[in-house]
Amino acid sequence: MLRRAPVAVKAWIALSLLLMIAATPVRSPYWLLLPFGFLIVLLALCRISPVLLLKRMAAFEVIAVTTSILALLQPGGWALFWVLLTKATLSLITAVVFSLSISFMELLDLLKRLHLPRLFMTTIALLYRYLFVLTDEASRMTRARASRTFVPSTRRTWLLNSGVIGTLALRSVERAENVYNAMRARGWR
Repeated sequence: MLRRAPVAVKAWIALSLLLMIAATPVRSPYWLLLPFGFLIVLLALCRISPVLLLKRMAAFEVIAVTTSILALLQPGGWALFWVLLTKATLSLITAVVFSLSISFMELLDLLKRLHLPRLFMTTIALLYRYLFVLTDEASRMTRARASRTFVPSTRRTWLLNSGVIGTLALRSVERAENVYNAMRARGWR
C-alpha cells in the first residue's frame, strides 16, 4: 500500500518520523514507543520481512552501537547509552523502510522537485550508476586473488584484501577520469 503512495508522501512520512525520533527528550524515552509502533505498522504495510530489514541494517547498526558507547563515558551513561542506541536504531529502520519503498529514479525526481543543484543530482546519479561497475570489478578482483592464493591464512588474507582495496581505488580513479574525458568529448559540462 505504501509503495503506491506518491514519493512526496513517503518522504514526508520519513522526515516526520526522523524528526519525532530526534526530538524525543532523553529524560522521557517512553515517547519512542510512538515512532516504534508507527514503524511496525509501516513494515506490515510495506510487507518488508524482518530478515531483509536486519540484513540492510547490519552494517550501520555497528556504527550506531559504536557511537552510543561514547555515552558510557559520562556519569549515568547507561541510560543515555540505551536511549541513543534506541534512537539510532529507529532512525535506521526509518531509512531502510524509506529506501525499500522508493526507487532510485523516484528519489532523483523528488530531489529535482526540491530544486537541489543540478550538479549535485548528476553526481548522485553517476555514483549510483557506477556503483554496480565498482562492485563487479571488486568481485572479479577478489575472485582472481582467491584463485591465486592456496594457503588460507587470516593475516595473509587481510594483507591481500587490503591490496585489493588499494588496487580497486586506483582503478576506480582511472575509470572516473576516462568516463569524465569521454563525457567532455561529447559536450558535457
